[in-house]
Amino acid sequence: MIGESVGIVIHENIKAKKISPFVNTKRSWDDKEFKISAELKKGIKDGLNWENPSRIQAMAIPYIVNPDEDSGQHESLIAQAKNGAGKSGAFIIGSLLRVDPSIKKVQVIMVGHTRELVNQISSVISRIVEQAPSYKLCNLATDKLDNSAHILISTLGQILSS
Repeated sequence: MIGESVGIVIHENIKAKKISPFVNTKRSWDDKEFKISAELKKGIKDGLNWENPSRIQAMAIPYIVNPDEDSGQHESLIAQAKNGAGKSGAFIIGSLLRVDPSIKKVQVIMVGHTRELVNQISSVISRIVEQAPSYKLCNLATDKLDNSAHILISTLGQILSS
């Protein structure tokens, strides 16, 4: 039935590896392809109570984090799954994994189309970074612009007016 399974549209490299979004392979945050620091694992497990990645997270995060083997560039990823499957979590965790916490400047800008979405995503990130204090978040809906934050999240209007 439509909407009851995970559907993913992704580039040819995933198709070539014959990875199926419909096969429930048990994954762990400890798996090597995630390359998650102990600090972020603590944030994910303790802050969000996510013991293991969902199917969409297990498939998407490695492609968000790792560059394409041939081009060396990060490629676009389009993922589709039902509500509550973990799409936002895949995007957030993948983005956090691309941050170097030793560099005190904005490295990721997340733009939401509504304040509600921005606040929802900000809440998830906040719960992770409470347990992972090396990472800093700035939500322009609630905070003044902080150029030392690693992640900046806002609506387009708020970014343009800052």
